[in-house]
Amino acid sequence: MNPIYSLLSFLLFPLLLSAPTVSDWITYPLDERVSVQFPSEPEKEYPDKATQQPQFFMSKDSAGLYVVMRFDVSSTGRDLESTLGRKLFYASIIDGALQQEKGIFLSRTPFSTPGGAASK
Repeated sequence: MNPIYSLLSFLLFPLLLSAPTVSDWITYPLDERVSVQFPSEPEKEYPDKATQQPQFFMSKDSAGLYVVMRFDVSSTGRDLESTLGRKLFYASIIDGALQQEKGIFLSRTPFSTPGGAASK
Protein backbone atom coordinates (compact mmCIF):
# COMPACT_ATOMS: atom_id res chain seq x y z
CA MET A 1 0.00 0.00 0.00
CA ASN A 2 1.22 3.50 -0.82
CA PRO A 3 2.67 5.20 2.32
CA ILE A 4 0.49 8.30 1.77
CA TYR A 5 -2.69 6.18 1.74
CA SER A 6 -1.53 4.36 4.86
CA LEU A 7 -0.92 7.65 6.64
CA LEU A 8 -4.29 9.07 5.54
CA SER A 9 -6.06 5.89 6.64
CA PHE A 10 -4.32 6.05 10.00
CA LEU A 11 -5.30 9.71 10.49
CA LEU A 12 -8.89 9.47 9.21
CA PHE A 13 -9.93 6.18 10.82
CA PRO A 14 -10.36 7.66 14.34
CA LEU A 15 -12.53 10.43 12.87
CA LEU A 16 -14.82 7.87 11.27
CA LEU A 17 -15.16 6.04 14.57
CA SER A 18 -16.09 9.18 16.46
CA ALA A 19 -18.40 10.70 13.82
CA PRO A 20 -22.07 10.70 14.85
CA THR A 21 -24.42 8.72 12.66
CA VAL A 22 -28.16 8.81 12.20
CA SER A 23 -28.33 5.44 13.98
CA ASP A 24 -27.14 7.26 17.12
CA TRP A 25 -30.28 9.38 16.98
CA ILE A 26 -33.43 8.53 18.89
CA THR A 27 -36.88 8.04 17.41
CA TYR A 28 -39.33 10.34 19.17
CA PRO A 29 -43.12 9.98 18.70
CA LEU A 30 -44.84 13.34 18.16
CA ASP A 31 -48.22 11.62 18.47
CA GLU A 32 -49.73 8.21 17.72
CA ARG A 33 -49.23 8.71 13.95
CA VAL A 34 -45.86 10.46 13.51
CA SER A 35 -42.35 9.79 14.82
CA VAL A 36 -39.24 11.85 14.09
CA GLN A 37 -35.56 11.14 14.66
CA PHE A 38 -33.60 13.61 16.80
CA PRO A 39 -29.97 13.58 17.97
CA SER A 40 -31.22 13.67 21.60
CA GLU A 41 -34.46 13.85 23.58
CA PRO A 42 -36.21 17.00 22.27
CA GLU A 43 -37.47 19.83 24.44
CA LYS A 44 -41.13 20.78 23.96
CA GLU A 45 -42.40 24.35 23.75
CA TYR A 46 -45.94 25.68 23.46
CA PRO A 47 -46.05 29.41 22.60
CA ASP A 48 -49.79 29.51 23.36
CA LYS A 49 -50.14 27.71 26.72
CA ALA A 50 -53.95 27.71 26.56
CA THR A 51 -54.29 25.84 23.26
CA GLN A 52 -50.84 24.23 23.24
CA GLN A 53 -50.72 25.17 19.56
CA PRO A 54 -48.35 25.18 17.81
CA GLN A 55 -46.06 22.62 19.38
CA PHE A 56 -42.30 22.92 18.90
CA PHE A 57 -39.94 19.99 19.45
CA MET A 58 -36.27 21.01 19.53
CA SER A 59 -33.00 19.16 19.84
CA LYS A 60 -29.42 20.12 19.01
CA ASP A 61 -26.02 18.63 18.49
CA SER A 62 -22.65 19.92 17.28
CA ALA A 63 -23.99 20.21 13.71
CA GLY A 64 -27.03 22.35 14.43
CA LEU A 65 -30.46 22.90 15.90
CA TYR A 66 -33.34 20.67 14.76
CA VAL A 67 -36.91 21.97 15.11
CA VAL A 68 -40.19 20.26 14.30
CA MET A 69 -43.36 22.33 14.43
CA ARG A 70 -46.69 20.57 14.81
CA PHE A 71 -50.13 22.17 15.01
CA ASP A 72 -53.79 21.61 14.29
CA VAL A 73 -54.22 22.86 10.73
CA SER A 74 -57.99 23.13 11.12
CA SER A 75 -57.42 26.07 13.49
CA THR A 76 -55.54 28.13 10.89
CA GLY A 77 -58.55 29.28 8.88
CA ARG A 78 -56.46 28.79 5.72
CA ASP A 79 -57.24 26.82 2.56
CA LEU A 80 -55.25 23.64 3.08
CA GLU A 81 -57.40 21.43 0.88
CA SER A 82 -55.83 22.59 -2.38
CA THR A 83 -52.23 22.01 -3.42
CA LEU A 84 -51.75 25.75 -3.94
CA GLY A 85 -53.19 26.51 -0.50
CA ARG A 86 -50.79 24.06 1.17
CA LYS A 87 -47.81 25.44 -0.77
CA LEU A 88 -48.66 29.03 0.18
CA PHE A 89 -49.19 28.08 3.82
CA TYR A 90 -45.90 26.15 3.96
CA ALA A 91 -44.04 29.04 2.28
CA SER A 92 -45.49 31.51 4.81
CA ILE A 93 -44.25 29.36 7.73
CA ILE A 94 -40.73 29.20 6.26
CA ASP A 95 -40.70 32.94 5.45
CA GLY A 96 -41.88 33.82 8.96
CA ALA A 97 -39.22 31.67 10.62
CA LEU A 98 -36.47 33.09 8.41
CA GLN A 99 -37.59 36.66 9.10
CA GLN A 100 -37.80 36.12 12.86
CA GLU A 101 -34.39 34.43 13.07
CA LYS A 102 -32.77 36.57 10.36
CA GLY A 103 -31.98 33.35 8.54
CA ILE A 104 -31.01 32.53 4.99
CA PHE A 105 -32.87 29.88 3.02
CA LEU A 106 -30.34 27.47 1.51
CA SER A 107 -32.30 24.68 -0.20
CA ARG A 108 -35.51 22.69 -0.32
CA THR A 109 -35.69 18.91 -0.54
CA PRO A 110 -38.89 17.21 -1.74
CA PHE A 111 -40.25 14.43 0.46
CA SER A 112 -43.20 12.06 0.46
CA THR A 113 -45.29 10.65 3.28
CA PRO A 114 -47.04 7.29 3.49
CA GLY A 115 -50.31 9.16 2.90
CA GLY A 116 -49.05 10.22 -0.51
CA ALA A 117 -48.72 13.93 0.19
CA ALA A 118 -45.50 15.51 -1.00
CA SER A 119 -43.72 18.79 -0.44
CA LYS A 120 -41.96 20.39 -3.39
